[in-house]
Amino acid sequence: MSIRRKGRVLTAGDGVTSSGVLSNHGETKRRDRVEVLKSELSLYSCEVIHEVSGVNVTKVWGGPSPVVPAPETHSLHYIYTALSKHVGLPGIHDFTAMGLLDGRMIDYFDSDTQAKVPKQEWMRERLPADYWDKGTVVDFCMTCILIYLMWWICTYISI
Repeated sequence: MSIRRKGRVLTAGDGVTSSGVLSNHGETKRRDRVEVLKSELSLYSCEVIHEVSGVNVTKVWGGPSPVVPAPETHSLHYIYTALSKHVGLPGIHDFTAMGLLDGRMIDYFDSDTQAKVPKQEWMRERLPADYWDKGTVVDFCMTCILIYLMWWICTYISI
């Protein structure tokens, strides 16, 4: 038995292990194996030659995929909105931040609730709690910065 990669017979140095020749109810058998990573794109073959009967069996597998899928592209946008003065209307916040992935809201923060929250279940499931805690701190800092900038702009251009 021989295992080949790209036509070359693999040896123990290539990671091939063998059970050696074992008894199998009065007959003999041998198992050779090699670990092949899923990322491996080489062409492999296993050739078994039964010396007594002269039967030769070869199994081929692997090799590069004939069709390589195109990479997926996505868009990620963050929208920050700060008002120049408090309007006191329900649902209108002095500051809001939202993340959009492919046009779909994935997270949200506003100056009233002061907590960054996931808007997609997969975000809630896959990200640890400290991600949301750290995001809350970042968005709170953005609130302070943008509201101060709005005050500064309005003060110096007399709005």
